[in-house]
Amino acid sequence: YRRLLASLPMKKLYQKGYYSVYELDNRVVRPLIYMPDDPLGISSVSYIKRSPVQYDITVDLKGKKSPFLLVLSNNYYSAWDLTFENTKEKGAVNHVVANGFANGWIIDPGNSENTTILHGRIYLTSQNIFYAGGVISAITLLVIVFLAQKEIFRRKHETK
Repeated sequence: YRRLLASLPMKKLYQKGYYSVYELDNRVVRPLIYMPDDPLGISSVSYIKRSPVQYDITVDLKGKKSPFLLVLSNNYYSAWDLTFENTKEKGAVNHVVANGFANGWIIDPGNSENTTILHGRIYLTSQNIFYAGGVISAITLLVIVFLAQKEIFRRKHETK
């Protein structure tokens, strides 16, 4: 174990008794969303995490003419969807399994409308089912409360 830790590029931040906290060097940790064909680590991708199910992304094509891979390092799930604002066709990207587990999209720069920067969104579309379930639950609760109030009012004003 100690040999493994010694081989990793990290530094110790804190130690107390048997417990230690280490920090890995940023050069060996990939970001959540990245392009694997970026060998120099000069990221062509930036993103803002809006929620656990939505990311706004910007991809700088930097003169790319051939299709490339964009990876989201979450477990693959077909409901993840990537859409770009400035593409000729909707669904101009192919969703694939990357690295044997992650979500990947093959992006063809030829589908962009004369731009070097693509703005888009990665969204978990099955989240819409969760939102619909919340709305249905809220409506059901309101109906039950209304019917209960109606029954209480009816019993209270019932003539004997």
